[in-house]
Amino acid sequence: MITDIVRSLWVPGAGWGRCGHFQGESGVTVVMRRADNHRRLLVAGLCGSAWGALLITMLLVAQAQASTSSSLRCNGDLITRGDLRAEVRAACGEPDMIVPVGHMYASGAGLLPYEALWYYNEGPRRFIREVRLRDGRVVGIASRGYGFNPEAPGSCGHMDFRPGMTRLEVMARCGEPSDRHVRIMRDHLDPHRPRLGSTAVLEEKWVYNFGPHRFIRVLTLVDGRVREVNSAGRGYRE
Repeated sequence: MITDIVRSLWVPGAGWGRCGHFQGESGVTVVMRRADNHRRLLVAGLCGSAWGALLITMLLVAQAQASTSSSLRCNGDLITRGDLRAEVRAACGEPDMIVPVGHMYASGAGLLPYEALWYYNEGPRRFIREVRLRDGRVVGIASRGYGFNPEAPGSCGHMDFRPGMTRLEVMARCGEPSDRHVRIMRDHLDPHRPRLGSTAVLEEKWVYNFGPHRFIRVLTLVDGRVREVNSAGRGYRE
């Protein structure tokens, strides 16, 4: 119950922020905070006391543990960390989407992907499974919210984007963006004097245009998921 409430309050990439209090009509102290500029979140009695802060910490740890897993079962076979990419493909089949997330500089070839996320969508009653592979082996397995029906993945409107959405779901709902660009968000190389084996993390900006009567939406994607959703003025006719 409370864990479900806290799970609904947590917004990936936004954190918890500060808590503020006001007295509700029922006399119960209510905690209010902002996760971003567009959304207010409410929860009863979790801030303002030592036990409340401890409870929040415990629930956050529980949520982090719930979203990660050490194994994945596919068709009776168990996939765990350290398994080969070929074993994942043999047990689970081809992923619904592959997202390169880690890049390394190779002499004469520039930045090449060395780490990728494989997404498996098993429908609206099961979680999307995310398998992280590095150098051909599984290094992480996680759940990323409920899946969807590929034939009816959900609406694509200017208010339908949210932080935490996977790239898989965004593409299924809305298709290719009107425009996109990529930048090196964090790197360990000098772009003018790159070294062999240096790594970089990329940030993508996806732009979706909904016409002159709606605001353009700009999605910031990092590590396979939406980190921010921003507006950028009125749309235009295409």
